Amino acid sequence: AMAAVAPAPVPMEASGALAAPENSEPAAKRARTSAAAAGDFSNELLRVYYAKLFPHAAFFEWLSYGHGGAAVGAERLGAFLCKREISFTLEDDVYVRYQSYKSADELRKGICTRLPHKIDIGPVYTVDPQRRAAYAGGAFRPLEREFVIDVDLTDYGDIYPEVDPPKPQKFQFPTMQKYWPLMAAAVGVIDSALREDFGYSEILWVFSGRRGVHCWVCDAKARRLTDEQRSAVAEYFNVFRNTKKAGDDDAALRASVSTPLHPSLSRSKALIEPIWRQMLATIPVFEGEAAVRTLLALIPNEELRAEVGRSWSKGKGAKKGDYASVSQSRWAELSRLHARAAKTAKGVGSWELRKCLDDILFTYMFPRIDLEVSKHMNHLLKSPFCVHPKTSRVCVPFNANEAEKFAPIEVPTLGELVNQLDVGAKRTKMDDAVDTFNSTFLRAASKNWRADVESAGRSKGGANDMSW
Repeated sequence: AMAAVAPAPVPMEASGALAAPENSEPAAKRARTSAAAAGDFSNELLRVYYAKLFPHAAFFEWLSYGHGGAAVGAERLGAFLCKREISFTLEDDVYVRYQSYKSADELRKGICTRLPHKIDIGPVYTVDPQRRAAYAGGAFRPLEREFVIDVDLTDYGDIYPEVDPPKPQKFQFPTMQKYWPLMAAAVGVIDSALREDFGYSEILWVFSGRRGVHCWVCDAKARRLTDEQRSAVAEYFNVFRNTKKAGDDDAALRASVSTPLHPSLSRSKALIEPIWRQMLATIPVFEGEAAVRTLLALIPNEELRAEVGRSWSKGKGAKKGDYASVSQSRWAELSRLHARAAKTAKGVGSWELRKCLDDILFTYMFPRIDLEVSKHMNHLLKSPFCVHPKTSRVCVPFNANEAEKFAPIEVPTLGELVNQLDVGAKRTKMDDAVDTFNSTFLRAASKNWRADVESAGRSKGGANDMSW
């Protein structure tokens, strides 16, 4: 871990808001306006954001997992909370790991004082991570943390080149809006599987602020999964198995699914097909020589591959006709030719031929999760309600049941939020984000956590024993 010299402490009033000299607010507003105009991300704006907008109370209630109730007491709460790693990335990429806090006020002051450009959340350890050097022999080890899933749009770049442009080009944020249906499909597939196949219910979905989504599974049984168990759950979402040859870096990563489809994949197909049709209508998935080559390479049968190539080159499926786009028309032509070939397929390769249309659909649409993020308990993940320094957009929670309606381009920026404060708005877009956090996740989950903690305390030694 890198040592860092923190910025000078920010004076705090009893309420936790920043103290300010009398009559300094107009000057402060002018400074914030100037900072926003300079790039919409600055320490000056962060200072206001963490003091007046960041949902410290809700954030603390989440991380305390029911230990913040009156029945538990401050001492026992601190004993739990101080073992959780909080990591800060400060100005100039100064990285500070293994921070820990014993109370809500201490955590709030730590954030407001250091003004982190990013907050990462790590596991709950066996001991306070700040005192890890005092322990030897494996005494310092991760004890629990949420099961997390990270889906990044750029991981689809082999099939959708626009989302991962070659250097020196850079990812442009409007691309996230254009290709958001891919993220909506990923959310639908993953959320339904976590709930229906694994029985989890305390699930938080967060926009990463730039080009992806994060999923936090917070059920007690999920938080206590071993690394081996985490790997098993992560691999459940991996249909890209042994399909990309070594050295073939330019080829598309290929999905390989069973036929008939596993019930979970059958459910996934029903979820992603409507989104796929929507994408074909609005995105030129099968237009251009490179896009056509990518698709043809996914057809395992040489005869079908040649027939599709000839058909498309002669204009069949290349005109809109009764379809909204060329890509929709070409998909319909491919489906027609595949259905005809599958009926008569026999012998070697017939199984691959019959399932290849599903393989292609899943290649283009199935979630591509970062397996390494999910597999390890001690992996850090960016906290909800951070502000992404490259877009200045807040990492806001969203409703998984309405993922298709979510619009990344409408996510508030740091400057926008501070401006709403400065003009005296009664509500800001941050209030909407916190409402979503509470209504879709925290309100119901916190009741379960408090019940679990109190039940654990009673089982240790009577109704009033909270000394676990």
